[in-house]
Amino acid sequence: MGLRYSQCLDPDGVDNDFPDHPVHSKQVFCAHPCYDGFGYGSSEVEDDDEDCDTESRFPVFYARGPTTRFLYSHSPRFMASSSTSSRSKPLYRKTSKYNKNGIAITYGCGQCLTHLSSSNQIISDQYTGKTGDALLINSVVNVVLGEPEVREMTSGLYTVCDIKCHQCHKLLGWKYIKSHQASQKFKEQRYILEINNMKVVA
Repeated sequence: MGLRYSQCLDPDGVDNDFPDHPVHSKQVFCAHPCYDGFGYGSSEVEDDDEDCDTESRFPVFYARGPTTRFLYSHSPRFMASSSTSSRSKPLYRKTSKYNKNGIAITYGCGQCLTHLSSSNQIISDQYTGKTGDALLINSVVNVVLGEPEVREMTSGLYTVCDIKCHQCHKLLGWKYIKSHQASQKFKEQRYILEINNMKVVA
């Protein structure tokens, strides 16, 4: 497998709530952990309701050169809804399992530990995936998208696609592309990460 660069989340810069800030503040690409001993460095990049699967402004981060095709930072525009428009304390600040001393934690792939998202991106933890409990997440990095398909879930019909780790291709969850019912439109362009498929990495 060739060298693939992953977008790394900065644990010191993820304590901001999601509508107003990107998923991380340091825009750094670093080599996958398996290359740590081989002298590959990192390079900074400049900025120019519950479902069960039955089967602000976010910048897009770019890398110069051929690595771009390996990098995915899907960044939906913030869409107001009954579950996200409130300015009350965000979930990760309310629950100690989603923060370390009040600071958001970073999630990585359960298999290769490539960074995926941070707890300040959690919209809801009241979801269920194929492997158990899951999180509705506002923004993720370092994933590749599968083919869109229509799925029937407990809250209705959706057009979704699977999301996989761009390093090891482990299945992580899915992305909501389109909701076929008006009451669930807030899920569009957001993600389900299954808890059993990821680990806390920072």
